[in-house]
Amino acid sequence: MNQARVAPWKRVLGWASVLVSVALGVTVGVFLMGGPDAATAPEITDEQTSCFLWALPILGVFFLLLGAAAWALGYVSNGLVFTFAAAPVWLAFKRRIWVLNIAVQTCLVVGFGLLVARVVGPLLLSWGVQGTGAFVFPSIFGFLGLYAAMLPINLWAGLECPLILRSLDAKGRGGPRDPAAVLGISDATQSAIRKFFAPQDDVGVIALEPEELVFHGEKAQLRIPRRDLRITREGDAGNTAGLFGISHVVLRYSSDGADRAVRRHPIGDLTMGRYRRATDALESRLGVWVRGSEFSGG
Repeated sequence: MNQARVAPWKRVLGWASVLVSVALGVTVGVFLMGGPDAATAPEITDEQTSCFLWALPILGVFFLLLGAAAWALGYVSNGLVFTFAAAPVWLAFKRRIWVLNIAVQTCLVVGFGLLVARVVGPLLLSWGVQGTGAFVFPSIFGFLGLYAAMLPINLWAGLECPLILRSLDAKGRGGPRDPAAVLGISDATQSAIRKFFAPQDDVGVIALEPEELVFHGEKAQLRIPRRDLRITREGDAGNTAGLFGISHVVLRYSSDGADRAVRRHPIGDLTMGRYRRATDALESRLGVWVRGSEFSGG
């Protein structure tokens, strides 16, 4: 099976853009907190130190609880999606989750950073670091540490498959109702970098019938004869998965005299590690089916 990974220079460029964004965030944070001279500012008083020591944990816990509350709101409200029967809901869901995700992550990283400052700040003061920099710089690195740790994590993974299945039920679409069959599809000739909120063009479920693969989507149904199907693995530098070296399963086939290429996106994976395993499992399952030694109706 052919496999084309994201070119190393594209991955380097992608991660460089992430690092530049982080560096800009650090720079803005440092200047908002007093600039590079914060660490050499006059020594803060005992009263100020005491104020920092009791205020930081209170504020840290407050922001962590606020982030947890925003995350819970997203889950109990189906990502602020309340209507399923009319228009496709996936893009609306991803737009609203994008806003919620910013709120949740911001609260979590701020809360964590403040708690880090509470722990590390007194140590830096005892080591001779002067001024508010003893508390400012640990908080900034706490922000960045948690932000980096959350990059490969999908906080809303548990919402995605149930939401898609509910949408398909409301629209009367066919296909199995198994979360393992839920997938997204997109045009493999276009990079996901052009799609800000969601790389998928459609989401739904697949059914492997004796002679054709059927995708039952929110928007449309796609049928691909097994005899015409060729499976490849191709990377997309415009997708977050590409930054982690994950290449997508691409279905290539002919339709109406033209060559088509459909990229498959696993849905509902908590981490990039699980996303990789789901992609590998999809490739294996489709490969077995194409060779004719597996049939799963639906």
